[in-house]
Amino acid sequence: LNTLRRSGTIGLAIVFALLWVFLRTRVAFLTGLGIPVAMLGGIILMAIWGISLNMLSIFGLILVLGLLVDDAIVVSENIYRHVEEGMDPREAAVQGTAEVGWPVVATVITTVAAFLPLLLVPGEMGVFLSPIPLVVTFALLASLIEVLLVLPSHLADIITPAYARRIRGGRLPLLGRLRRAYGALLSTALRWRYVVGGLLLSVTVILAATAYYRMPFVVFRQFESSLFFVNFETSAGNKIEDTLEIAKRAERVVLGLPPGELASLATNVGVTVLDVVRIERGPNLGQLVVELSEDRRRGVDEIMAELREGMRKIPDILKIQFLKTQSGPGGPAIEIRIAGERLGPLRQLAKETQAFLTGIGGVRDVRDDFTEGKEELQITLRPEARALGLNLGQVARQVRNGFQGIEASTIQRRDEDIPIIVRFPRETRLRPDAIHNFKITLASGEQVFLRDVANLKTAVGNSRIRRYNQKRTITIFADVDTREANAVRVSDRVREKFADVGKRFPGYRVLIGGERQQAESSLSSLPRISVMAILLIYFILGTLFRSFIQPLVVMAAIPFALDGVVIGHLVMGEALTFLSMIGLVALIGVVVNDSLIMVDFINRARAT
Repeated sequence: LNTLRRSGTIGLAIVFALLWVFLRTRVAFLTGLGIPVAMLGGIILMAIWGISLNMLSIFGLILVLGLLVDDAIVVSENIYRHVEEGMDPREAAVQGTAEVGWPVVATVITTVAAFLPLLLVPGEMGVFLSPIPLVVTFALLASLIEVLLVLPSHLADIITPAYARRIRGGRLPLLGRLRRAYGALLSTALRWRYVVGGLLLSVTVILAATAYYRMPFVVFRQFESSLFFVNFETSAGNKIEDTLEIAKRAERVVLGLPPGELASLATNVGVTVLDVVRIERGPNLGQLVVELSEDRRRGVDEIMAELREGMRKIPDILKIQFLKTQSGPGGPAIEIRIAGERLGPLRQLAKETQAFLTGIGGVRDVRDDFTEGKEELQITLRPEARALGLNLGQVARQVRNGFQGIEASTIQRRDEDIPIIVRFPRETRLRPDAIHNFKITLASGEQVFLRDVANLKTAVGNSRIRRYNQKRTITIFADVDTREANAVRVSDRVREKFADVGKRFPGYRVLIGGERQQAESSLSSLPRISVMAILLIYFILGTLFRSFIQPLVVMAAIPFALDGVVIGHLVMGEALTFLSMIGLVALIGVVVNDSLIMVDFINRARAT
């Protein structure tokens, strides 16, 4: 939230500075004053709608920061132009606002039309992003009221003819040089319009191809958090006391960090908290909650890498996961679900998949959700048992009654009934050979040894059976260091590697999930949503211009908005994210607004 606040403050300062350069102090102040007024109006509407101030709603307010002042500049400059030409300030305020009133309304409506379809993004991502289009809409509606009703009345009092002459004299040389340079550039571009258009279109195509093939995409970028979790799993046969001893050894690794880096350390044994809704319990599970100091010299990724190497030296830790605070919804970056019928092929495919992921640079903490159970005795009947009239249910009940016991009666002690359990003595139950000497009673009353009618085998059982669409599954999880790898591309490599699983193991499938599944689910709806937004914008522009062609002229600038997004990400060295796409939507709103105002102004100039 502090980062967002700083970004908003810097953006607001830049806007005020630019307004002061071109409009000077009084007009710049009144124009810029519309920003906080519109934001406060948007916050009031947010409160009525039930939207809280959080990271997403504040992001929406910062996103709309530049849009709020766009229309105010248009109105202010048009009123100022009429006063410069000698018109009375009050008449200039009325006429100047009326001239650009409908284009200003259209710019707001087109921007709202670009954002509102984001409410149709499906799934968890849609719920997560829903505050952004609503906040943008509320702020724009509040700014429209301020621009059309409040701002002109103030400008009528501030911009007097004498003030306009004084400002014109002070800024004419600079603006004159800029206007002459722009005029010369525009004349050259119009003279070579096909060459210029083809060149710009080629640059756009190249940048779009660069973004598609060369720039990585992540749903949400990682941020530098001072808090992370270390989840670990030990042998399934461990008691909670055993896990506690292993947790103490893991604690010593964390406490070995250089002085000044560790702020606090908390340990949970018997439970692992994966996120705010998912908790796993078990005597073999543990978790370390590590909080780092804010004034440390090393980054959290570097510290986590050191701890990861230290904890790998603890042989009793079978699985380990380093979990940072996430910047959006979702779970592990890589989630690969292997589905089939039998456990043997599933485990084989799971081992192959984990080995493949481990060999990819940048992939961290590869693990699966399969946990072996405790050692158990498995009993299968021989054909002789059937001949004696025994079935598996009868044998199982007698074994259970002998070792677990059966309630024979109760005795009453005060107001409580105490059950009387009949079972083998404790010494017998603890002897390994007791089951071999166990006698099964037949229907005739005769008894036979269990070993004579059944096969007894000691094996490790399953602690949990997971299914997906009625198929038994093992899910492999992994995290990705975004500096070295990309979750989408890693998932693509896994998909290509195991494309022939159905041939090798008929009936078995490898399903890609995690961040990739989230990205595909969300992005699959973007083309449909984009088409809807473009059609809405076209209808609004067509209504304004009463033309089928001029809206296309305005919208022809939209593809060029991509150029700035791609160049900006390349210069900053950042990957494209889902929020980058949201920023592109805002940029499209700016581009359409500016093109709309220019086309409308040209139409008016040609009409006169």
